[in-house]
Amino acid sequence: MQRVVLWLFVLVLGVLVALSIRPGEPAVPPSANVLLRDATVVLYPQADPAAVWRFASPEVDYSPDLGTSVLRDLSDGRRTVDGETDFTLQAERLLIDRDENLEGELLLAHLVSTDECLTMLAAGGTPVRINQAAGEFAVPLLHIEGPAWGSNNEWQQVRASFNLEQFTAGGPGTVTINEFLAGDGRSDPRRTACAS
Repeated sequence: MQRVVLWLFVLVLGVLVALSIRPGEPAVPPSANVLLRDATVVLYPQADPAAVWRFASPEVDYSPDLGTSVLRDLSDGRRTVDGETDFTLQAERLLIDRDENLEGELLLAHLVSTDECLTMLAAGGTPVRINQAAGEFAVPLLHIEGPAWGSNNEWQQVRASFNLEQFTAGGPGTVTINEFLAGDGRSDPRRTACAS
């Protein structure tokens, strides 16, 4: 009887050793990213301490390794200064980088005080960038609509302050199109991209 138990013990031990040295499936580490649903993100940029950004997004993907957040289907984004909204922001995809700058392929900004709508588009692989430290939009292709504007205003390679008071555009090989409306600007019933 002892001999049978001893052989069973050796057999079980041999099976366990064989299983332990057998090559197994490689371990797949879990994703380091954090996925949030129906999230509200508040950003207090160090480079622009007077401003607070608020974003509502149905899906936010945060990467601690890269220090970035990607917000999808952003419908309620806004920059406030002293509690007052100076502009709102919409985007299908918005990246917040580790320096708290914002990037996207298509951003719609509505300047509240002037009721201007900025349609900012990426071009040639260069995204639209909202630079916090400079307080400016860097836009490969910009369209502006509003009460004092016609329906066809387009600039390339734009750098503009958030209130558009500092504005540069163009360069070699770029095109600029401007159309202005005469009158009070209130009689035109057009809707802008920001209003839709």
